[in-house]
Amino acid sequence: MAALNKEGKLDSYVPEAVTDTTAVVTTTDANKGGGVIDGFMAILSFRNEAFGDQIKFFLVMLLAFYLIFNYMRWQMIAGKIMALESHIRSLEDIAKELLDRSSSCST
Repeated sequence: MAALNKEGKLDSYVPEAVTDTTAVVTTTDANKGGGVIDGFMAILSFRNEAFGDQIKFFLVMLLAFYLIFNYMRWQMIAGKIMALESHIRSLEDIAKELLDRSSSCST
């Protein structure tokens, strides 16, 4: 780039462009591994500019916890229903036995 000197003439000196190869090497070395983990940690960090990704991540985790909680709750309810069903069967068996005894005593 030419610049004006004190006499008002164009200076013919053009400085050479400085290339810093260490910056290129360090950025390529930093990007070699952990792409998925780095992206996951970027979503969790609050210094991230993509706040929408954090909201999506939070909503997905909330949905997952909701589904797990409801699955466990329904499993518990199903277990109680099965236990109640077995009690009803035992009551039916007792009632049948009592009917058989009463019919055998009356004859």
